[in-house]
Amino acid sequence: MTNINLTGSNVLLEWKESKEGTLQLPDELRAQINAQDNGITKALAVGPDCKTIKEGDWVLLNGAGRLLTLDGTTYGLVKEHQIDATFKKKPVLGKTELDPLPSIKTEKTEKKVVDFNLKHNL
Repeated sequence: MTNINLTGSNVLLEWKESKEGTLQLPDELRAQINAQDNGITKALAVGPDCKTIKEGDWVLLNGAGRLLTLDGTTYGLVKEHQIDATFKKKPVLGKTELDPLPSIKTEKTEKKVVDFNLKHNL
C-alpha cells in the first residue's frame, strides 16, 4: 500500500471491485454491488482525529464514501461517523457458512433495496 497520512477523522478501507464479466451493468448498479460486497471491510489506516476506529479493525459501513485508486489499487475513503460498528476479527456473515448470499440486513438497508428495485424496475 502507498504510504498515506490521513487527516481528520478519515478512514482508508480495503475495497473489493466486482469482477468484470460479459454482462455490462450500469455504473449505479455496479456501485451498489460493490457497496454490498464491501459492507464489512478492513480499516487500513485512520486519521489522527478518529476516536473509536483503529487500524486493522473490521468495520460495518453505513454510507457511501469515496473511492481512491493509488498505484493501481482501489481503496474506500470514509469519515469515521459513516461507520456503524467495529469488529476485532472478520465476522462470518449469514446464518451458516453455506449461506449463498450472506449479508447484514437492517430496516434501513431493506428500504434501500426496495427503493433501488422500484427505481430500476427490478
